[in-house]
Amino acid sequence: MYNAAQRYWHEREFHTISGINKIVTPTGRSLTSTALAWVLANIRR
Repeated sequence: MYNAAQRYWHEREFHTISGINKIVTPTGRSLTSTALAWVLANIRR
């Protein structure tokens, strides 16, 4: 059985988050608010 760490914690994901953080940091926004804004902007109706 897989747990969340085995399924999602991979170097590729950490690299992606690091890249997004480099883009977001200069804007003064947090990764959390950016992720939430993205989800809300991409809701399928």
